[in-house]
Amino acid sequence: MIIVIITDGVENASQEYSANMVKKMIGQKQEYGWQFLFMGANMDAVTEAEKIGIRPNHAVKYKNDAKGVRLNYQVTNQVMSCMRRDFCRDEELEVRIPEFLKKIRRYEKESD
Repeated sequence: MIIVIITDGVENASQEYSANMVKKMIGQKQEYGWQFLFMGANMDAVTEAEKIGIRPNHAVKYKNDAKGVRLNYQVTNQVMSCMRRDFCRDEELEVRIPEFLKKIRRYEKESD
């Protein structure tokens, strides 16, 4: 299972769930092998992801333009394709996800 969070950085001010509640829920699912990706624009995505329990190497800041958003979906597709293959299990994903996210990081830095 993979959960991908893509946000533009606008706070939604949830009244139902605190960051600690979300962090606990994510931690429980990670124990069962669920993968989480956090892609955030206009923020320190790594710090925000860590607040809710997502690994820093599974988080990336993206450029909120057409190409940046397109890269998010391309990387999500790569991760999902990897997960569908028998040889790409949890250990392999831990290596491959940060590699996939490099494309987004590179573009975000180039466009600043």
